[in-house]
Amino acid sequence: MDEPKDDEMQPMMEAENKSVRTKNSTASGRNKSFCGCFSKKCGVIFLTTIVIANFFFEVIQIILISNNFYFDPVYPMVYALLLLPMAYSIGTFIYFYMNDTPGARERAREGFIFAAIANFLIALWIIIYITQIYPYDKVYIKEYDRFSSDSQ
Repeated sequence: MDEPKDDEMQPMMEAENKSVRTKNSTASGRNKSFCGCFSKKCGVIFLTTIVIANFFFEVIQIILISNNFYFDPVYPMVYALLLLPMAYSIGTFIYFYMNDTPGARERAREGFIFAAIANFLIALWIIIYITQIYPYDKVYIKEYDRFSSDSQ
């Protein structure tokens, strides 16, 4: 039998040796990147930006609710107290931005946990207040808070 020449086997051998791992892959072949194409640090920065935007949205909600005289003054105060864990998480994210060390990464993980707990407690507080404590049958809003297509 004719033995194939070395140059004929070369493309086949190259195809077999493609199991070289990249920088972001593990031994099992899974890619350790964010959304398949970004680095983990980019993903953490993106998620922390979303949490910070959520915090400022919640602060604006507290301001608008405190100006609505149909809500008891207790409601925005409890709402603000429930935002304290999220404020702590933003502090951990700022610490992570300033120096990227293993300790700062661990604190960023804590920050995500605190932000998730704060969001859960806020949602629970809203449900409990509106369904059990709110004294009116309907939720009243001010004229400038209304959706424009409803007013005719």
